[in-house]
Amino acid sequence: MRSKKLMSLLNATADVEEWEFDNRPMLDPRVIMKAVENRYFLAPNSLCTQKRGNALSEARAVAYYICRKFTRYSLTEIARVFKKDHKGVMLGITKMNAATGQLKDIINEIEESINEH
Repeated sequence: MRSKKLMSLLNATADVEEWEFDNRPMLDPRVIMKAVENRYFLAPNSLCTQKRGNALSEARAVAYYICRKFTRYSLTEIARVFKKDHKGVMLGITKMNAATGQLKDIINEIEESINEH
């Protein structure tokens, strides 16, 4: 009996998560890229370069995370936009999911600036 309740709870959770994924707003990733580049004072299209500095890597990960949150793009599609590998996108998103403190404030600030437009 207990396992049936657990399975129905897990199924309901999966249904909600799928619904939330399908109902995310469809935002152009270029808008997100521009907002992140502006916040980090980066040159246009610098998130798509092969450079790997700390600030640039952090900015890229923030952009991946926000793209995943505000678009319906898959990891592969996000990687294609940034001219990167989907594994790197997945790693960046994982890091941003665990973000705290100042980094979380930066993410919130960028999300607010996107929502204003």
